[in-house]
Amino acid sequence: MNNNLAVQTLALALIVCIVGAQGLLLSPLLINLTLTFSINEAEAARAIAIFAGATALSAFFLARFIDVIGAGRVIRLSLLVLMLGFAIAGLAPKFYWLMAGQAIAGLASGVLLPAAYNLAATIAPPERRSAITGRVLFGWSVAMVAGVPFAAIVADLASWRMAFGLLFALAALGLLSSILLLPSALGHQGMEPAPISLRALKVPRVARTLLLSFAFMLAFYTCYAFLGTYVRQNLGLTAGQASSFVLAYGACFGIASFVSPLIDRWGEERIFTPLLFVIAGIYAVMALGIPSFWYGMGLVGLWGFMNHFVLNLIVSVLARANPQRLGETLGINSSLTYVASLVGAGVLGPLYVPYGYPLLAALGCLWMLAAATIWLTRRRGALGQTA
Repeated sequence: MNNNLAVQTLALALIVCIVGAQGLLLSPLLINLTLTFSINEAEAARAIAIFAGATALSAFFLARFIDVIGAGRVIRLSLLVLMLGFAIAGLAPKFYWLMAGQAIAGLASGVLLPAAYNLAATIAPPERRSAITGRVLFGWSVAMVAGVPFAAIVADLASWRMAFGLLFALAALGLLSSILLLPSALGHQGMEPAPISLRALKVPRVARTLLLSFAFMLAFYTCYAFLGTYVRQNLGLTAGQASSFVLAYGACFGIASFVSPLIDRWGEERIFTPLLFVIAGIYAVMALGIPSFWYGMGLVGLWGFMNHFVLNLIVSVLARANPQRLGETLGINSSLTYVASLVGAGVLGPLYVPYGYPLLAALGCLWMLAAATIWLTRRRGALGQTA
C-alpha cells in the first residue's frame, strides 16, 4: 500500500471509529442514565433508539448527496454537526435534552458512515477492495477496544457526561484529520442527486444483500443493546468492567481484519453461508446464559471475530453490485442498519425487563437463521448477476 493510500485509509478508519464509539457507547452506561434521570433500563435505551432512528432517516434521505458534493466535504460537515450533538448530550440537564443530542448526532452519522465507506471503495484498487475495506472497518475495533471501554471507565470515575466529552474531542481530531488527509474532491462528485427512491433495489444482488444486512444487524443490536446491562446485573460488574465485553468483541473484530484478505481469495460464494450459521449458533449459546466473566468474554470475542467477516462481505458485495451509485446504495444500507438498531433497542428492548436477556439472544439466533435463508435462496451465477 502506498503512503498516500495508507494515511487516507487511516483517516477513514478514525471516522468509522467515531461513529462506532457513539453507536456502542451507551450499552454499558444505561444503568448510569437510570440513576441520573430516574428512569428504568428500557426507557434509558430510548437514547440508543433515537440515535438509530435519526441515523436511519439521515442515511436514507441525505446520503444520496454524497455523490453530488463529494464524500470528503460530506465528512467534514458531518463531523461539525456530530460535535454539536455530543455537546448537547453531554450537558443535558433533562433526559429529553440527551435525546435531542443523540438525534443530532444521528443525523450526522447517517451520512458520515456511508461517506467513509464510499471513499474506502473509491480509493481501493479493485483487486484489494476487501482488504482496504477491512482496514477501514478496523475503526469499529478501535472504538470497541479503546473508545468505549475508556469512556466507561471515565464514567465510573467521574460521570457519563465526561464520556461524551471524550467523544467530542475524538470528533474534533477526526475533523482535523479529514482536513489534512482527505481532499475535498476525493470520491464521486458532481453527479445529479439520486431521487428519493428505492431504484437501487432493482440492481442484481442489491435487494437481497440489503435484506440480509438488515437481518444481520437486527440480530446484533437486539443482543448488543442490553448486553452491558445484563452482565452488570447478573455478574455484579461496574460500567468499566462491563465494557470489557465490548473490548473483547472489538479486539477480535480487529484481529479478523488482518485475515480479511482471505475473502478475496476464497470468494463470498464459498464462505458466506457457513459464517451466518456459525453466528446463529453463537446467539443460541448466548440464550443459555452467561454464567461467568471469562466465559462471556470468550463467547463475545468469537462473536466479534465472525461478525467482521459478514460486515466486510456485505460492503464488498454492495460495492461490486452498484459501483456507479455507491453513495446511494451504502446510504440505504446504513439506513437499514440503524432501523435495525431502532427496532432492537427501542421496540424489542422493553422485552428485556420482564423476560431477560436469553429471550433477546434467542431472537438474535432467529434473525441470523433468516439471513442465512436469504443468502441460500439466491440465484447462483456470475458475480454481479446473482439476485
